[in-house]
Parts: sequence; C-alpha cells; structure tokens
Amino acid sequence: MELRQIRKDAKEEKKEIKKQASGHIISERSLGKQKRKYDKDQTKQQQQQLRQELRQQYKESAPERIEMIRNEKAQKKRERHERKRRIRRLLWYLFKRRVRKTIQSLRSINRETILRKYRQFKSKKDSYKQFILILTNSTTLFLLAYFTIYLISQATTILAAYFFEFPVIWYYWEVYFNIGVETWTPDSIKVIYASGPVIALMAGFVFLIIYSKVRELSGYFKLFFLWGFLHSIAMFFGAMLIGSLFGEGLGHVLSWMYVMDTGKLLYSIFAIFALLIAGFATTKSFLISANSYYNELTRANRTLFVSSQVVFPILIGNALLILIRMPRFMFYEALIMSTLIIVVLPVIGTYSSYNDLFFDKEERKTGIFWKALLALILMILIYRVVLSEGIRIGS
Repeated sequence: MELRQIRKDAKEEKKEIKKQASGHIISERSLGKQKRKYDKDQTKQQQQQLRQELRQQYKESAPERIEMIRNEKAQKKRERHERKRRIRRLLWYLFKRRVRKTIQSLRSINRETILRKYRQFKSKKDSYKQFILILTNSTTLFLLAYFTIYLISQATTILAAYFFEFPVIWYYWEVYFNIGVETWTPDSIKVIYASGPVIALMAGFVFLIIYSKVRELSGYFKLFFLWGFLHSIAMFFGAMLIGSLFGEGLGHVLSWMYVMDTGKLLYSIFAIFALLIAGFATTKSFLISANSYYNELTRANRTLFVSSQVVFPILIGNALLILIRMPRFMFYEALIMSTLIIVVLPVIGTYSSYNDLFFDKEERKTGIFWKALLALILMILIYRVVLSEGIRIGS
C-alpha cells in the first residue's frame, strides 16, 4: 500500500511539474509574440517616417529639378537651332558656289569650248554606244531567263497542288489555291511551297552546266544560261532568306517543320552566305562573257563592261519586272528578286583583281540581239494576256 501511495504521489508531482513547465512556455511565447509585434510596429513607424522624409525632400527639391529640366530642354533647343543654322549656311554656301560655277561656265562658252566638248563626246561616242548595246542585250537575256525559271517554278507548284487534288487559279502575279484553310495539311504545305524553289534550283544547276560548256563561244545567248543560274539561286536561297523573315513561301515550310526563331535566323544567315558564294563563283564567268563583244578585256574597258553586263541589268531588270506586274505589286516577289543585289556585291568588289583576259582575234560584229528581244516581248505578252484572267486547273 505504501508503494502504491509513493507512485501516486510521484505521478501527481510529475503532472504538476509539466503543468508549471507548459505555463512557463506559454508565457515565454506570449512575451515573444509581444516583442515581435512591438518590433514590427517600430519598423513600420520608421518606414513611414522615412517615407514622409523622402516625400518632403522630393517636394522641396521639385522646383530645382523643374528648373534643371527646363535648362536642359532650352540647351537642347539651342543646340538644334545652332545645328540647323549651320546646315542652312552650308547649303546656302554650296548653292552660291554652284551658281557661281554655272555662271563662270556660261561665260566661258565660246566657239573653242563648244568644239572641245564636241570632240570629247565624239571620242567617247563609241564607248556610249557599246554601253547601251551591252546593257540592252544583257537586260533582255536577264528578263528572258527570269521568266523561264519563274514559269518552271510556278508550273511545278501547280503540279504539286494537282497531286493533292487542290484546285488552283494561275494568275500572272500568283498561284491562287481555291481551297479552304482547313484543307491544308502539314505534308501538302511542305510539298507545294517547297517544290517550286527546289525544281528552280535544280534547273539553275543544269543551266550552269550548259553555260560551262558554251562560255568560250562568242555568241550572245550563252548569257541566258548564266542569268538563269543566278535567278534559280535567288528563287531558292533568296526565298529562304525572305521567307524566314516574313513567313511567306518557303517560310511556311520552315514554320511547319517547327523551326524556331533561332533556327530561322541560322537559315537566313546560310542563305546570305550562299548568295555571296554564288556571286564569287560567277565573277569570272561574267568576265569571260565579254568575248561576245571584245577581243580582250583589260582595265580600260573592264569597268564599262561589268556595269553594262551585270550591275545595271539587275537594277533595270528588277524595275521592269515591277512595271510588268503592275497594277499588282507583289512585295514578296520583289524582295526575292532584290536579293540578286547580294549576289552582285562580290562581282563589284572583285572584278578588278582579275588579270586581263585575251580572246581570239576574230572580228566581233556586235549589235542588238533582236531574236532574244522579240522572244522576250512575245513571252511578256503571253504572260500578261493569257494569265490576266487566270487559268483554272483542277476541279
């Protein structure tokens, strides 16, 4: 009995100790909460006081800041005014100088001056005539080659659409797919939009092989194959570059191949390098094509030839293509054709580094390539008249 009583007393004593300990812990926690609350309130008060001080400093410094901003604006206005005044003075000086030189030129006109200018013009008359002749023939073959490659590309696109049983209407400015958006599938988009540029590229390499076989000949028509190769390069790599940037043509193919923006950027850079490489690869071929007009290509006639055979035909040819397609201005097609400017940059930059070229000594009978010009006019008429109303293909 005594042992039980001792155990009972021990348990009660233990409970009492736990009760006192828990009461002490609760009091300590309540004190900690109160202290944290006090610290938090103090922090809020300090933050509010700091905000008020900053607002007060901001309000006090507002007039100074406003004055400083006004001074800066006034200073910029004075600088713009001074810059415009200097530009006006410079333009006025240049205008007076030009007027003065014009008056001096008019005063110096006499019989001897007129005869000297006439002799200078007469001495360069043959060069001007040769420039116009080469420019006319090269531009004619440029356009003839473009329409050939372009029609091959368009016909291939229509054939690919026919395999998918897509009805199309072939206009001179585009191939219109007469279907709903829901009809398109990833496979049809890839095949239809990629087939034209791919076949054009393959045709271009065939043209390049043909040109390599006939480039030593002195005929005019061989340039048709060289221009055809460059047009095919533009229709593939130029379309890759423009399509990646604007999401048209080959850009649809890249999108449905799930190429991300970084990948499209890499494709664009690759296309630019391909266009530049094409320019470097064809520079000597363009120089060799001078054997249609000259017995030798030297520093004396090289610049005139490159300008009339390569540079101006690209610029004038692009402008004529825009006019031919009027009133339909196809921005995408115009941008693709403008990528030929990238091709011509290596030609302009490197043609002067080549050695003089000497051809056979046979006499050259130069003139307008009338057969190519008439073929071009006939092709343009058929292109505009037949395709103006559109040709329906498929049901």
